[in-house]
Amino acid sequence: MSYHGIDANHKETLFNVGEKLFFSAEIEEFNEKSQEWKPYVTDDLQVELVMLDPWVRTTLVKGQGSTYLAEFHV
Repeated sequence: MSYHGIDANHKETLFNVGEKLFFSAEIEEFNEKSQEWKPYVTDDLQVELVMLDPWVRTTLVKGQGSTYLAEFHV
């Protein structure tokens, strides 16, 4: 899982209201038959950002491999 502000070097943990954030997560599942990890595939995965106010809930978009992405304003 990773997140950052407008540029990839912005790795703060505090963000300002109105600032654009980028979020990504690699999600995999274990296949017991093949004994291998494989990308988890779904079209209904969400991320939620909760602060005092406002809050954001958005659907993650499938990227390459096991990566899911979201782009939103705080």
